[in-house]
Amino acid sequence: MQRWWLLVAAVLGIGLAVLLVPRPDTGEDVPDREIGEIEVAEPQTRAGEGVVTAKRPGSNAPTLPAHPIGMDGPDPDITALPHKPAMNPAAERFAARRDVPEARYAARALAPWTQVRRLVASQNENNPAGAELVSELEQMTTDMRIVLRDPTMMDFEEIETRQNELITKVRASTFNDEEVEKMLALIETRMGEYHDELEGTADQP
Repeated sequence: MQRWWLLVAAVLGIGLAVLLVPRPDTGEDVPDREIGEIEVAEPQTRAGEGVVTAKRPGSNAPTLPAHPIGMDGPDPDITALPHKPAMNPAAERFAARRDVPEARYAARALAPWTQVRRLVASQNENNPAGAELVSELEQMTTDMRIVLRDPTMMDFEEIETRQNELITKVRASTFNDEEVEKMLALIETRMGEYHDELEGTADQP
């Protein structure tokens, strides 16, 4: 019988402890709203600016501009333009040097000159005259590469004179065949295009 009274006294003690302990003050209950919901205020006008404002539900903080449109905000017409990266100054100078008729001619004539050298070299069998001709053709292809990179490094009139002499020498040699002649004619065509471009540039105001 004494054990039952002890159990009843323990239960009553626990119940009194729960009732007497004060509950913490957690403030007012949060209103039921969907997560992420905001209140959008009416558009306001401030010193010639259109301002769209927004605030969190249940917040007493002052309404702040969410995206000012005007002098303080970004211009949508400007920010929408695609970004064009600036060219490196050294690259600009390099491109300007190559944007001339001499460099364009070198770019077109380099391949046929290289082919002439290859064809003559393939026919050369320990021929001193052929070796000398191959050496001159090699020098011409080297000069074309220099003009292509920077035309100001070479005297193009001197190159043109030497080029015409070399064409005559190849045609008079025993190495001139149908394939070589085709390449020489192509070089002369490229040189004609070069002079046509010079005349067109001179006629421009």
